[in-house]
Amino acid sequence: MDMKKTWEEFAATWKAVMGRPEEFFATWDPAEGWQKVIVFNVICGLIGGLLTTVLTFFFGIGAIVRYPLSILAMTFVGGVVLFLCFKLFGGQGGIEPTIKMMGYTQAVRVFSIGVPFIGFPIGFLASLYQIWLLIVGGRAVHGLDTTRAALAVLLPAIVFGIFSLIGTLLFGVAMMTSWHMGGG
Repeated sequence: MDMKKTWEEFAATWKAVMGRPEEFFATWDPAEGWQKVIVFNVICGLIGGLLTTVLTFFFGIGAIVRYPLSILAMTFVGGVVLFLCFKLFGGQGGIEPTIKMMGYTQAVRVFSIGVPFIGFPIGFLASLYQIWLLIVGGRAVHGLDTTRAALAVLLPAIVFGIFSLIGTLLFGVAMMTSWHMGGG
């Protein structure tokens, strides 16, 4: 593997995804091999891990391994979930292009996982931008209009939010009951 060529391809792809997503997804070949998106995800994770390691004065050195693996896991799991949601809203694309499209939207993770301390606001903004990238990608891959693509992308977030709220409330009730009964 030619490292210079790999880096140049990564940089060009990253710039296109982040700066011109409509153009990127309109011209992207969803039938491309898995290697390109996997290498893209690993490099995004390595950059985020290196940023974390340096910015935490090497306390976060494990991030160099954790972040690439996390991004790959998010790509595959998130891609399958999004595929189902796109299908629910009438999407015409396949599961493989959906997972790959999800992989390219992980470009935002360079910032959102790589900057400690102030990472939450940066991560939040990066997540909002990733939602936009997923909507743009969903339109291209699944032939949906913006509204249906947005609904498909937001559905998992809404469901997750509802379950998180329910879980938090149940945990709070359990803790309050435990304290009230003298268990805590």
